[in-house]
Amino acid sequence: MANQDVRYYLNGLLLNISNNMLKLVASDGHRLAIYEDQLDQNTDVEARIILPRKGVLELIRLLDDPDAELKIEFSSNNIRIFNKNIIFSAKLVDSKYPDFSKVFQQQFFSSLQIQKNTLKEALTRVAILSNEKFKGVTLDLDANSLKISTHNPEHEEAEEELVIEYSGDPLTISFNAQYLLDALANLDSDLAVLTVASNANTCFIEEPNAQSYKFIVMPMKL
Repeated sequence: MANQDVRYYLNGLLLNISNNMLKLVASDGHRLAIYEDQLDQNTDVEARIILPRKGVLELIRLLDDPDAELKIEFSSNNIRIFNKNIIFSAKLVDSKYPDFSKVFQQQFFSSLQIQKNTLKEALTRVAILSNEKFKGVTLDLDANSLKISTHNPEHEEAEEELVIEYSGDPLTISFNAQYLLDALANLDSDLAVLTVASNANTCFIEEPNAQSYKFIVMPMKL
């Protein structure tokens, strides 16, 4: 989620309910996270509402019991959530979330599967010498290797090479290392799947099997 962005819809989390399908979406303009799940029962509800950032952060703190059953009520401008003996209420963000489905409707390079922790550790080591403000790292991908490199204004450089299996065309693309690390930290699987759009404007990071959670990162220029 963004913080005090002039695009009001980014300052919160989209809750999309379509009968028994639940979708949560958040973006800060540089990356986007999507979670989809199926409810146990039909709701006969079709709604798209945006919960405010402060409310979402408070809910994360309150919803500490994964087995608790919630009762949720909302109108066009307010939401109430009943959790045990607590009633949480918040004013919704008065804005319309844009249609992000187009990001899925494009051509992609071949996917790369890689051990999550191996990639996390390499990114963490290389990012130490990246520009402190932008945290930029470059990924060079070919059939046998993934090279991760960076440099900073003090002319310091770091580079690490990982052995991989990749069947697609060679590819060079740069990202904010912290954005990649945040995505990897939220995957439950030991494997991460990275898929770059053919126009190199987005990169999907997800799990190989249960793909309920997707993280999309926009590249950067170095």
